Amino acid sequence: MFFEQHSIQPNIGAAYFWLALVKGGRELQQHALDDWMEAGYRALRIMDNHLQNHRYFAADRYTIADIALYAHTHLAHTCDFD
Repeated sequence: MFFEQHSIQPNIGAAYFWLALVKGGRELQQHALDDWMEAGYRALRIMDNHLQNHRYFAADRYTIADIALYAHTHLAHTCDFD
């Protein structure tokens, strides 16, 4: 849950809010885009590496951690993340 709040929400979550929801948000937040993208991709790589060897994020079963991490990552494609 800390990982979601520290690495996902402030980067992918912020990018989603400003790029997908706020009209003109890209222009308003141009100064932050590179940082969001760099940190967001770093977080997604960590998640991808973990899932290569584990089915779930915590406790080897479906938990609130999986739900929390899904919230912003499933929308990442709408704010310039591949």
